[in-house]
Amino acid sequence: MSYFAVQVHSRESDLEVLEQVLRVAHGLGQKFVRIDVLDKMEVGASKFLRLKSDLSDPTKLLDALATDRGVVGVGPQGAYVIRIKGKVGQVPNSTMLMIPRTPKAYRGTADPHWERQFPKV
Repeated sequence: MSYFAVQVHSRESDLEVLEQVLRVAHGLGQKFVRIDVLDKMEVGASKFLRLKSDLSDPTKLLDALATDRGVVGVGPQGAYVIRIKGKVGQVPNSTMLMIPRTPKAYRGTADPHWERQFPKV
């Protein structure tokens, strides 16, 4: 299981962030069965959606998402690293691995019907 976090911009819902994560993963050809939205966390003044999935290595996904939003993932030394606006810092492992407050499970990109969980506009 991989734990990672993606920045939530102002006026953006959790579901919109999750949809972008799944669309980017699908575009990269990354397949996973399930993704859990654990809760929101704050790093400085930025809010992040904390996620857990069965994706073995989310590095490519996080690299793609980091072009327009902050991300938190495991760095080369095994510690969690935040990348936001060209800056890099550390996030405590306990913050990323803490027990979720409001977990919700969603279908991953390996499910042929993963897009059905997002309302059409």
